[in-house]
Amino acid sequence: MVLNYTQCFHDPIADKVISAHISWLGSKEPWEIDFSRKLLKMAQNYGDPKQKSINDVNLISNSKVIVLDIGANIGPHTLFLASAGFDVWAVEPLNTNVVKV
Repeated sequence: MVLNYTQCFHDPIADKVISAHISWLGSKEPWEIDFSRKLLKMAQNYGDPKQKSINDVNLISNSKVIVLDIGANIGPHTLFLASAGFDVWAVEPLNTNVVKV
């Protein structure tokens, strides 16, 4: 599954953690790709009685799932899951981050 989306970020010199990492990765892979994949698997399989763990993958989006990204920062997980077809609500208290989502 190839997911395409645009990620905006802060000046990598000012934000040496998330923005610097995203800037360095470029389009190679999303921020925290392993964590993002686990989130995607959980959202895809939510409510499936056959799911035994988050490692069971169903590549069809579960349209009943609404994902809440609390503390969204600049939205790397929000954008990743939204590009996979999920409704995602991002909650972020810092306006400087909200404008990047």
